[in-house]
Amino acid sequence: MLKVAIIGQEEIYQSDKFDVPFYDDGENAYELLKSTPTDFALIDIFMKKADGLKLIKDFSLVKFIVATQLNSDVYKHYAKKLGCVEYLQKPVSLEDLEAVLEKHIKD
Repeated sequence: MLKVAIIGQEEIYQSDKFDVPFYDDGENAYELLKSTPTDFALIDIFMKKADGLKLIKDFSLVKFIVATQLNSDVYKHYAKKLGCVEYLQKPVSLEDLEAVLEKHIKD
């Protein structure tokens, strides 16, 4: 089953299509990503105890999806340059997340 870590988001997603561990801050997520195989991670740019861009930079084997209220072409460009596969504006529905995952599963 696809493992999608939800990190530093207000929304907690439940899906029968993928395993969804939730982590309220980046510090816990950093430990998870080091120790647990993860296919995708839904993160924000700014989180408690972590920098989303640093997570993208440090974990190149994880496909990162940024979900943020920050509407900035500079951050979007930099996140994508680091390897982020999608940059979404909040709020992100479960349906939106599932569509993004379906799109990138094939990549």
